[in-house]
Amino acid sequence: PPLLRAPSPPPGSCDVISLLGVRTASVGGESRVASAVAIHDVMVERAPALAEALYQPIERIWEGGEGVIALPIWAYTPDGKFTTQLSPSYIENAQYVNGVRRLEPDEIEAIDLVEEIGLEIGHEFVQQPGQLTFLNNHQVYHGRTAWKFTESGESSASADRDDESHGAAFSRAEREGGGGGG
Repeated sequence: PPLLRAPSPPPGSCDVISLLGVRTASVGGESRVASAVAIHDVMVERAPALAEALYQPIERIWEGGEGVIALPIWAYTPDGKFTTQLSPSYIENAQYVNGVRRLEPDEIEAIDLVEEIGLEIGHEFVQQPGQLTFLNNHQVYHGRTAWKFTESGESSASADRDDESHGAAFSRAEREGGGGGG
């Protein structure tokens, strides 16, 4: 892969994220983590042309008032450290914005392969109430499967707030039958 200088982090990005377990879901809600470096290395071995596509800028919605920005998914910092920024929903949502370049089929396939490899080599766990997890946001991908929480006496409207549509990266492939996603 080319040695590209990582762009400056966009406003609102962070180096370390924290996950705090408040309550355990009644159904679903398994957390998943995977080394972005390991996924990268597997992908370079398995599909080098697709890995190369992720070093090119890809537009995504960015929270924090910046609108749409283009960043590579993979890059290297000036001191040679691997870094990544991948939020598939941000990339997918940008496709609905006028003037945004449409993703090429190889870019879609590459993003899907990142998720597929993450499912293969990642670690799944249930975040327990009170559990605090810290992750390097430049080195670790994280996600959660769809979830639902209900407790006795809870109204239907409140339970519907936590429905199956709540999921994250590494869960799309499972919803679609275990493949690479779509």
